[in-house]
Amino acid sequence: IGALLVVNLVLIVAGALMDDISVTVVIAPLFMPLMVANVVDPVHFAAIVGCSVVIGANSPPVAPPLFLSCKITRAQIMTAVLTADGLLTYVAFPVMLMTTFWPALSLSIPRALDLM
Repeated sequence: IGALLVVNLVLIVAGALMDDISVTVVIAPLFMPLMVANVVDPVHFAAIVGCSVVIGANSPPVAPPLFLSCKITRAQIMTAVLTADGLLTYVAFPVMLMTTFWPALSLSIPRALDLM
């Protein structure tokens, strides 16, 4: 549980400071041996990475999707940040925790499609 929480935290912070593709390509492979050692399925780890990096990418200080959506909709940055924080707290974090600690949830579709 501790390793999964640390990986989530590091990926959220990295996602907040770097581009999401860069985090996925550079940082996620560094954690793969740790996840394999803790008997986490690679597909499940990919779902964990996706959830954590998206939360980080939509969090300030960098948050390119947040700034782009503010530019398109002509919304104020502070209004969007406060709304995004509420969304992150009540929707994104519970989804990330369910994805992290309920492997059957993130593996159900690949198993249903007979990909695993």
